[in-house]
Amino acid sequence: MAACARRAKRMAPFLHLAANNHALPVTTLALNSMSPLLGGKSERAVDDHAQQLAQYAVGEIGAKTNVADLSLVRVSKLSTQVVAGIKYYFELETKDKAGATRHYEAQVWEKPGGYDNGANVELLNYKEAPQTNGSVDMSGHSEDWAVAAQSAVAQINMRSNSLIPYELVEVKSSSALEGGAANLVLQLKRGDKHEAMNVHVEPRDGGRFGLVNFAPVN
Repeated sequence: MAACARRAKRMAPFLHLAANNHALPVTTLALNSMSPLLGGKSERAVDDHAQQLAQYAVGEIGAKTNVADLSLVRVSKLSTQVVAGIKYYFELETKDKAGATRHYEAQVWEKPGGYDNGANVELLNYKEAPQTNGSVDMSGHSEDWAVAAQSAVAQINMRSNSLIPYELVEVKSSSALEGGAANLVLQLKRGDKHEAMNVHVEPRDGGRFGLVNFAPVN
């Protein structure tokens, strides 16, 4: 009986709280399964806030690469990660002053306190994603022209004295000629510098292409 009396005495404060609709004290924290997981990376929809951060990233990329009038077309994909603040992983489609499409992957860190006109936010890193099939109508020959473009770039690099090779970004346009030859306009990148190049290629044995001549687009 004495033990029962002591147990009832210990429970009395809790019974009083429950009787008066007060929350009972708890010793563990229940985690909402919908809350962001610290350190976890998850895909998310693009809202106005993310769009604003994407615009910031494109502005920073344009300034760092000296690409004139780089503008955001759309956010192709977005993931976030909760750190000390939030890290945004963007896949971006952009256009430059000449209308050429450029694709970038960028990481933006929104520091604690939130984004405020460029404050508390930092572009951590970025890279351009190569596009080899271009955004123009290749009249059913996009694969052939992609092969021709890659071959042309390799041969341009062989003839160049630069230690930094050209990289193919995209085939901007193509014009088929007699005998399987073609004139191509290629968007190339060497380091941080971008330039357009006119190239003339002709078919060779084994499905290869030979570079006849090339010149920068004026």
